[in-house]
Amino acid sequence: MGGMMAIIMLAFMLGMYSNKRANLEDPRVQALAQAIIEAQVSEIDEMQFYINDITQNGIAPEGTPRATGQ
Repeated sequence: MGGMMAIIMLAFMLGMYSNKRANLEDPRVQALAQAIIEAQVSEIDEMQFYINDITQNGIAPEGTPRATGQ
């Protein structure tokens, strides 16, 4: 479980790095790229929370809600 999330986190980080380095001239595309980066930062934080929580506490029971706002 943690290994798969680590792979997803790496893919997100590479995408953010590419977006940050891209030479985006159209302001609409710049705004979209920034929105993607912000969403991915939040998702990476949530995935890291789950990796740590699963490592410390094990798999959550069925029906456990997402831990948003970490």
